[in-house]
Amino acid sequence: MFVSLGLILLAVLLWKTRPALIANTIVSTDTISFRSFLSASLENSPNPTPQGLFRAISSFFSSPVLPDFKVVDYFFCSIATIDTGASFLGIFGTWFPLGDSTNLPTSVTSSSGYSSVRVNISESSESAKELAAKYRLAGQHALAANSYINAARILEADPSDIQQHEAAIAYENGSKEFTQAQMFQDSTNAVRKAIAIFSRNERTLSRAGRLLDGLAQKLRRQNELESALDSYRQAKTLFQQTGDHRYRQMISCEADICGELNRFHEAFRLYEEVCIK
Repeated sequence: MFVSLGLILLAVLLWKTRPALIANTIVSTDTISFRSFLSASLENSPNPTPQGLFRAISSFFSSPVLPDFKVVDYFFCSIATIDTGASFLGIFGTWFPLGDSTNLPTSVTSSSGYSSVRVNISESSESAKELAAKYRLAGQHALAANSYINAARILEADPSDIQQHEAAIAYENGSKEFTQAQMFQDSTNAVRKAIAIFSRNERTLSRAGRLLDGLAQKLRRQNELESALDSYRQAKTLFQQTGDHRYRQMISCEADICGELNRFHEAFRLYEEVCIK
């Protein structure tokens, strides 16, 4: 009996301590097995909806889009939680859904001992945004920001204009929440992603310019003058493309920063350009 128990404990220990390297980062074997479980479930799950068709087409070019997740290793098992709240129990690399699947934001089904996960882009992103709204109302701005970013990443996987627009809005909202949490670098990264998406659509060029203007002001307050100058120039270009007269204000801001950087000749030229136009 004691020999059998010892062998079981040894097997568990060997499973938990197997080394693994992904993208130059050591990760647990349970994290790898759960990622494989999600990936296989997405690939094998039938879905006749347009989202399913998109997933089938995109699978020819890339790996399935996986939701963010966290795996906590215990001695005899592991618990994996998807960002939208779905939980799974892992035992020696085999994963089982926990709780009532009807309450999960991702669709989870079980049949003959096998489980499959069907992730719908719209439903998953809406669940993430609803969670973000709850965190925001509770004053938990960092958690709200991360939930918005998760929603944006899910939406960004769909190349349609509508979903791309929604992804940009989610990045913008995430940036605002990061600012509330005083996580300024994360806020900057998020708003840059929103700007990049808005800049790809002619109808949202002015919105991208407005975000660049706001980013430039923030960078200027942080004394990152070169970055601020670059953002003002990008905003000016976008405003000019749409015929938005705010481009003249961007030129004036460029001139001000050039003066702060002791580039007086360039500052004078920019001021002159504003006066002439």
